[in-house]
Amino acid sequence: MRRRTLASLAALVLTAAAVLGAAPAGAAPGDAAATGLTADLDATVAGVSADLSGSVGAVTAPPSSSAELVGADATLGGAALELSASAVSTEATSEPGIGSSAFAEVADVQLDAPVLTPIIGGLLLDGSGTVIRAEADCPVGSAPTASVSDDITLSIAGVDVVVDADGSAEVDLLGVGGAVIGTVTLQLDETTTTSTTAAAVAVQLDLTVDLVGVAVIEGSVTIAQASCETPTAVVPSAATIDPDEGPTSGGTDVTMTGTGFVPGATSVTIGGIVVPPGEVTVAPGGESLDFVTPPHAAGEVDVTVTTPGGTTGPLAFTYVPPAVVPSAATIDPDEGPTSGGTDVTMTGTGFVPGATSVTIGGIVVPPGEVTVAPGGESLDFVTPPHAAGEVDVTVTTPGGTTGPLAFTYVAPDPGPTADDVDPDQGPTTGGTVVVVTGSGFVPGQTTVTIGGVVVPADEVDVADDGTSLSFTTPPHAAGEVELTVTTPDGTTDPLTYTYVAADDGDGDGGPGDGGPGDGGPSAGGPGGGGPFAGGPSVGSGAGGPSYGAGDPYGSPTASDGGGSLARTGSDVGTLILLGLGALVTGALLRGVGRRSRASRTAAS
Repeated sequence: MRRRTLASLAALVLTAAAVLGAAPAGAAPGDAAATGLTADLDATVAGVSADLSGSVGAVTAPPSSSAELVGADATLGGAALELSASAVSTEATSEPGIGSSAFAEVADVQLDAPVLTPIIGGLLLDGSGTVIRAEADCPVGSAPTASVSDDITLSIAGVDVVVDADGSAEVDLLGVGGAVIGTVTLQLDETTTTSTTAAAVAVQLDLTVDLVGVAVIEGSVTIAQASCETPTAVVPSAATIDPDEGPTSGGTDVTMTGTGFVPGATSVTIGGIVVPPGEVTVAPGGESLDFVTPPHAAGEVDVTVTTPGGTTGPLAFTYVPPAVVPSAATIDPDEGPTSGGTDVTMTGTGFVPGATSVTIGGIVVPPGEVTVAPGGESLDFVTPPHAAGEVDVTVTTPGGTTGPLAFTYVAPDPGPTADDVDPDQGPTTGGTVVVVTGSGFVPGQTTVTIGGVVVPADEVDVADDGTSLSFTTPPHAAGEVELTVTTPDGTTDPLTYTYVAADDGDGDGGPGDGGPGDGGPSAGGPGGGGPFAGGPSVGSGAGGPSYGAGDPYGSPTASDGGGSLARTGSDVGTLILLGLGALVTGALLRGVGRRSRASRTAAS
């Protein structure tokens, strides 16, 4: 403590003593409070009461936090006695399960009794140009702390006093003849803490002035005070972990969400390894944290979070072994059409289900379109379209990319062509063996369509070189029809084939007049005695049947012109039918014969 002497002509006694504050009365866990200026002075100045009491910038917490900033109107009192500051800033914060804290800051504080200024040589207290601050912090999981400003310069009754590390200063007031008539003691930098509380008071004065007939002042002034009490620890909970897997080498940045995480007092245990609070970053509000995984053997492990309030239930994290570099051994088939769509199987090692892609000819087949067998030794995919030619095929997994295998895209055949059909006609009854020449015919896979009728592949004989084929025509109505050849590569342009009806010309067995060489049946040949005068006979010498004379039913005889081949019907029904047919035919042919003879006679 330093002592200074102040000469005075008046009977003045000014005393001050530090009275430290503590946590507010009735404080509960998690509470915090701060005040900028507090005055409690009973005063009579020039015979008039000038009591001064009240505070500036008082704040408290919970529920959460509160703050106040007061400017030049930070004033208590009036003209006779005034306590003021140019600025007062205070804040109190409480976060359940995390901590509470408070601070107060006062600038340019002054205590003025104008009637005393000429007598004592200045203001009762003058802190112009000085900022006074007090802080208290009560985090969950750590010891509370309290602090105030140090090396503060204040003026008491016109005398500057610098309070340094020892935290106090004393001024003696001297009267007439040098007698000490009073002492002022200024106490600063006083703090108290317990295991759960903290309090700080930057400046506190107990003041007594007794100048008969001038001023009588008694009471206290407190400048910048703060206090807090540690909240009750909350049992933490863990909801999510992201990502939930990482390499065995560690180094994965992991974020966990939940509640009750405490900054500076939260550790993470993963697979039995503790990540200390200094390596765990807790977000404001205590609802998420971040840490980096340490190395660990492969497999699923538990992850828990520990705070002063307890430990969470476990979440799962999987340590993944280093990825294996894949290899590719075979590809089957190793060729397919340029249109794509070929189902391909590859064998090898290190293929990873859900994480394997195939690159073929520069086109990537994504993991969602690649099926990897259990064990990772084979996979299947479907080729995409690509231009003709040989291309590289590689497999990519998290472990790397295989060496290339070859796949050949094959251009489609141009399709079959048909150049000639031989013969190009045949009877409507079918049965004609036809040869078609051309190109692109495929043994066992070639059909012929003729007049809309399909000759199936197993009835089409294709030459080994695919340039000719043969088949037998099916029956079809007379006329010209189209003939095409179809293979897996397409259908030819049509050729023409003609179905021809059976021949019915005169002299070849068609109807005639019974004359020689006509071959047709004639009416009125020799005979008689029957009801129809012998019935018709079939030409003499043409081999047509004749119905002989003398048979009352016209029994037919067949004559070939040189001799007759007689045929008599023993079946009466048959004879009747034949006779009726002969009658009708004879009647028709007699008319035809007469017209035919008349024509020949006229011609001759």
